Amino acid sequence: MSSEQPGPEPSETAQQINDLFDSAELSKAIETEEFKRFLDYIPIAIVVSKHFRGDQRICYANRALETLLGASAQDCGSRDLDDRAR
Repeated sequence: MSSEQPGPEPSETAQQINDLFDSAELSKAIETEEFKRFLDYIPIAIVVSKHFRGDQRICYANRALETLLGASAQDCGSRDLDDRAR
């Protein structure tokens, strides 16, 4: 018998993620260099985008995303998200 507790339902997890990304605290934190340095050491690809003149623009990409895409954060930030997906 396993003593592990079952995880949250998928819809509950999705709501928790939405709540996290909609939080004002996260919006403020991503603007700080300290938080960006923290994200650089997380071993999963993270990209943060903002709506700008009708397009979603990358405003931050951590090192894991740079490695995955083979491009620097500056290069990623100069392009539309739709362009990076192609």
